Amino acid sequence: MEDRPKREQVQSLRDFERALEEEISVSTQFGLPLCVLVAVLEDGWDPESENRAVGTLRVADLVARTEGSDLAVVLPNTSLENARKVERRLRGILPQAGIGISELKPGDNATDLISRARQAAAG
Repeated sequence: MEDRPKREQVQSLRDFERALEEEISVSTQFGLPLCVLVAVLEDGWDPESENRAVGTLRVADLVARTEGSDLAVVLPNTSLENARKVERRLRGILPQAGIGISELKPGDNATDLISRARQAAAG
């Protein structure tokens, strides 16, 4: 995946949730931080906006379109403080986006993290 252009890294929701569960397992096992970010554009994501957003991310970050107006990002080995830096970068290029972040807590699963980030993005 690292050799592909960023745009091709956008995954299906099923693959994304599976990869997120794996990241949760690794983070839990090794005591690593993990955050999920959801960015929402009310009018949906056009290819240019999506490419600009994905272009601000690291190669290790996992990206998926979870709903028509949601772009979800797994930020492995990323503290809440560092996830806020990603949020600021995204707001710099997409000021109209609603952005929410959730941090891994004991007992969380993929659905928990995505739901909390989505709620935070809704304001």
